[in-house]
Formats: sequence, structure tokens, C-alpha cells
Amino acid sequence: YNGNWEMDKMNGRGRLEFTSGAVYDGYWKDNKFMGQGTYSWPDGSQLTAEWERTRVNGPGKFTDKDGQNWIGMFSRGYGASLSAEIQ
Repeated sequence: YNGNWEMDKMNGRGRLEFTSGAVYDGYWKDNKFMGQGTYSWPDGSQLTAEWERTRVNGPGKFTDKDGQNWIGMFSRGYGASLSAEIQ
């Protein structure tokens, strides 16, 4: 983890690289993803969204490994209303 610490917890802006090769770059609150951030998978896909207690919650954009963008609302970690972005 490279970022801000407060009271021995990840807080504020930071970047965490997981052993799987995935990366979260964004805001933290008490060791949880909180606020605006981007989660990237090793295959090149990524999700930029609002996060709440490490779950995506609110507006977001998912880009799959082929470069197709999907936009919409997420709720409690699920993208129930995603639509392909027209380019």
C-alpha cells in the first residue's frame, strides 16, 4: 500500500496492489474503499466508480478487457443497470 495512513489504518488517497495483480487506486476510510476510485484487474478491465465500504455503490463505468465501456448505476456491489456506452 502506498498512500495516507491515519491511526494505523488506510485513510485518504492511496493505491494498493494485490498479489493477484489487481490494483485499487482511490480513496480509503478505515481500510475500506470509500469514495471515488478505480479497481483494475490483471486482464486490463477496470471499474471506476463511487465506493462505499469496499462495495461499488452509485454511478460507475466498467471497461471490459476488450475496451467496451459500460456505464450506469451500481448498488451494493452489483451493476444491475449497466448499458453499453455508445461511441
